[in-house]
Amino acid sequence: MVVSYLGLLTKDNYESFRRILKDAPATFEQWSHLHMQKTTDLVGKRWEVIQVEIDPDDFKRHCDATHSPYNLHSLDNFAFEVAQREKD
Repeated sequence: MVVSYLGLLTKDNYESFRRILKDAPATFEQWSHLHMQKTTDLVGKRWEVIQVEIDPDDFKRHCDATHSPYNLHSLDNFAFEVAQREKD
């Protein structure tokens, strides 16, 4: 089974992410809808989806250190890295 790690943003820290992410939806509700659609699509493909809560400051430091773009794709890549660190 293929596993996908998705960055999970909370309503409390969404505005912090909006200031960082170049492609963040305007509202938390829009982001939540987009995130649910992505999750549903992956589950429909029989992928296992693991949600990883992300801290905005940690994400920004990661992007700065790795020269990654501040976008939703990088957020999911960072979710994978966070999940791997938590396994160790």
